[in-house]
Amino acid sequence: MDLLVTASRLRPTLDGSAAPTAFPKAAGPEDGPVVVCFPSMIAISGPQEYAAFTTALPSRAVSVPPLPGFAPGEGLPASLTALADAQAQAALDLAGDRGLVLLGRSTGGWIAHAVARRLVERSAAPRAVVLIDTLACPLDLDDLSMVADQMLAPESSVWMDDHRLIAMGGYLRAFDGWDPEGAGVPTLLVRAQERSGTHDRPRWPLADTVVDVPGDHFTMLGEHAATTARAVDEWLRAALAADRGGEGA
Repeated sequence: MDLLVTASRLRPTLDGSAAPTAFPKAAGPEDGPVVVCFPSMIAISGPQEYAAFTTALPSRAVSVPPLPGFAPGEGLPASLTALADAQAQAALDLAGDRGLVLLGRSTGGWIAHAVARRLVERSAAPRAVVLIDTLACPLDLDDLSMVADQMLAPESSVWMDDHRLIAMGGYLRAFDGWDPEGAGVPTLLVRAQERSGTHDRPRWPLADTVVDVPGDHFTMLGEHAATTARAVDEWLRAALAADRGGEGA
């Protein structure tokens, strides 16, 4: 991991002056807030990890943007501030006046929370934040062991290359020393009931609500995606109704 973090310093970077990449058009209903799903920042992650989840969430308009820097030729965000600024602007451009729900799986939850904080600072707070089994920051050795085991699985080889490995190092470098603060936005942590290897169930201390669902850190968006999507949708209905006095859920 130290080698990947060091190698990431040799990659071109995108600072806050770069125009944000447009998020994919949201698929789903044309009313209600847009749900933006941030992938995890490990090398084998990407929009594909949400395929089963979004299929099981037809009641929501969903956009799953790839993280910048994971494809050949793409620059990495120069800093966490640059990443949060760019992703916040792209989310606002996508949603317009519909409102936003920010969702992130695993370390993608770090990005969702950082973007939520940035939007709050811009007086454009999202209506809710959903974290899917998001690990506490920083990662510890057990976390990294779990990630390494998953990256070495045979089915992961299709997503593994040098660009993505170095991008993972760059994102972990961007979040090094990050001490997340509350965003003042309704926040749900959806937690896997099963442990992955020796890793205990994660905790996100800033969540308002915690819901346990079947599966482990990886299968909760795979074979158990339908129950995870149902838990998210039920919570969103209640949270959005409370936010708008019972309307717009």
